[in-house]
Amino acid sequence: CDTMIESILITNTSGSILFSKYYALSDPRDISEWEQQLYKFTNESWNNSKNQKHEVSVIGEKTVVYASVDDIIVFAVGSEEDNELALYPLVDQIIAFVRTLCKKGVVSEAEFQEQYPSIAMGISDMVHSGFVDITDLSTIDGLLNFKVELKKPTK
Repeated sequence: CDTMIESILITNTSGSILFSKYYALSDPRDISEWEQQLYKFTNESWNNSKNQKHEVSVIGEKTVVYASVDDIIVFAVGSEEDNELALYPLVDQIIAFVRTLCKKGVVSEAEFQEQYPSIAMGISDMVHSGFVDITDLSTIDGLLNFKVELKKPTK
């Protein structure tokens, strides 16, 4: 995929950021300003994005695709020239991945926090240096299991 992902954010339904990964911004002031804009321009339509219904916003020079599932909202951000159709599959894959990690497939904020290390590693495997790399869930799961095996202490 040639779409440059500028950032991925996951929030709770109140707007608190649970996960963020930036590929195009590095200055904390720019990140804070962007997060405030994202909330300001999207929060009124969060109810419309329930049950993984995609919403699209153009904020400044960025295209944002987001969808909510249970207690979280997943945002994928690309540049303005990126087509939102390229961002949809990434949002869907992140949601599907998070669901596989949560008990009974229900994504509560508490479950998300409990699974945070695996979620962060999985998203890191999906998007490398701002480009979508792996979207196959079984491949990501295999990589995570391999990383966990590597971290187990040997006797």
